[in-house]
Amino acid sequence: MPNIKVYSVTFSGTVLGSIIGGQVLPDHPDEDKFRTTARELGIDEDKYITALKKVNVRTTEEINASAELLGDVINMFVRASYTSYQNSHILSELKTGISNAAIQLQTANDKVKQIDGFSKRQNILALNASIEAARVGDAGRGFAVVAVEVQKLAKGMGEASSDINKAIKEVTQTITSLDKE
Repeated sequence: MPNIKVYSVTFSGTVLGSIIGGQVLPDHPDEDKFRTTARELGIDEDKYITALKKVNVRTTEEINASAELLGDVINMFVRASYTSYQNSHILSELKTGISNAAIQLQTANDKVKQIDGFSKRQNILALNASIEAARVGDAGRGFAVVAVEVQKLAKGMGEASSDINKAIKEVTQTITSLDKE
């Protein structure tokens, strides 16, 4: 009988499949023994021996080396395929994350514009309050102090809004360039 070996295809310690090697003989066959086997199986002896002579004879070392090489190639292919799948999955998640980040940045940018609008209206309100405080004279001095503080807050909000807007634009440019890649 031919020397048949089973080789397992593994990845990270998990057996993914097996390869059965055969149709190679480690020695020249004993024709009488195979004729006996053919008779036991009810097969035409001459056809069986003719087919047997077509089977390659290789040394056990050559057979084992070929089988190990085949196993290594299959394992490398499986690993490369799995790594390609993982990389594709990671890239897909990264693209989704970048798209989501772009949407979130747009939302943040809209909110900054809204805050900037509040700052401008607050500044106008403070200016109107200062005018009204001056118009009523001494009775409006306390209100004038509050109006000045509200103007300072409006100016601070405007500056913070501007700084946030610059940071959002920089992050948006980075996200956009990543999304193109």
